Amino acid sequence: MAAFHWGMIGTAYRRPRGGEIRVGPLGTYTERQLIEIKVRRGEPRQAAAMVPSAHPPRIAVVEDDVPLLGALAFALEAEGWTVSTFARPADALERIGPADCLLVDYRLPHMDGLTLVGRLREQGVAAPAILITAKPDEQCRRRASAAGVAIVEKPLVAEELKQRIQAALAAPET
Repeated sequence: MAAFHWGMIGTAYRRPRGGEIRVGPLGTYTERQLIEIKVRRGEPRQAAAMVPSAHPPRIAVVEDDVPLLGALAFALEAEGWTVSTFARPADALERIGPADCLLVDYRLPHMDGLTLVGRLREQGVAAPAILITAKPDEQCRRRASAAGVAIVEKPLVAEELKQRIQAALAAPET
């Protein structure tokens, strides 16, 4: 079996002749922290389940780790979703705009992700939310459950994240 080399496309890295695509900052994160998208030659990509709408689903991502924020935006846009990104909770509170799903990091500067989701709800943002975090403790899990917020644990795996977003988009509004 021949060795392969990764090529860089923005924040995405892929083998030159198809196959696996990896999304994430090169040299910044360990292997476990990369978001991975696998596309095999000859296999059709599974289309994202979308809610009936005149626009592609809009995903708002709040993540203070800027390289990871870029990698998430790249991966979500590759699924055909419209993505708005915010590196600070204050920016999200000021400029969130319409969103069909919120993807929020738990550990943010000046407030945690669940507090941010609560403040966005107070502003009338009713989109389903997904919290991304590493090793959530019981208090975090209880708060997320009480707020109706799903949790996806880091390291992020693109397929799991995509499935969670699809489920959130398909869920009936409450």
